Amino acid sequence: MRIIAGKCKGMRIQAPRGRVTRPMPDRIKQALFSSLGSEYGTPGALPELAVLDLFAGSGAFGLEALSRGARLCCFVERYRPALNCLRENIRKLNLSGRCWIVAGDAFSCDIPDEPTGVGWELVFLDPPYATVEIELAGVSVPDLLMALADSGKLADNATIILRHPSSVNFDRRIGKLYPYQARTYSTMSFTWFNYDKQIS
Repeated sequence: MRIIAGKCKGMRIQAPRGRVTRPMPDRIKQALFSSLGSEYGTPGALPELAVLDLFAGSGAFGLEALSRGARLCCFVERYRPALNCLRENIRKLNLSGRCWIVAGDAFSCDIPDEPTGVGWELVFLDPPYATVEIELAGVSVPDLLMALADSGKLADNATIILRHPSSVNFDRRIGKLYPYQARTYSTMSFTWFNYDKQIS
C-alpha cells in the first residue's frame, strides 16, 4: 500500500499479515478521496479537517487524509499487530505531531473529544464485516452509529463514511445521521452520512 497524494505521496505503508484486517486497494482509496475532494471543493486535497478513523487497522484512511491536508487524526484500533503497523507508519511518514492512537475497541471504548472543541468533521468506519451483517456479542454497527450521533462529539454537518459489504443496505436514517450517497466497488460499498445536530 502507498500514500496516493499530498505531502507524503508515494510513500509506502505497512499492513499486518493475515486476514484480520482488510487493506483498502489503492484504486478504491483513490476513488474515495477523489469523491471527498469534490465534496469539499478541494480536488486532490482536503481542507484542514479533524478526522476520526474508527477500526483504523494500519491507518491507511487517516494517513491519506493527513497527507492531503487534514489537520489532525485520531485512530482507534484494538488489534495489536495493526497497532504496531500503525505506529510505525505514523513514525515513517513523520506525522506524529498531528495524530494520536486510542488502543481499544471502537464499539466500547470512550471516543475522545476533538481537542479544539470544533468536533470531529470527517469520520471513517471500517468495522469487521461480520459485525455489519449480524449483531455479535451485543454490538452492532447501527448501534455504534447511533451512539456516535448522540455523543455530542461530532461537528455540525460532519461527514461519516461507512465501509461495508455491498450485500448490506444502509439507505436509512440512523438518529441524526442521514445517508446521502452510496458508492459500490464490486463487493465493497461506502455509505456517506451527514450529521445534523439540530434534528431531535
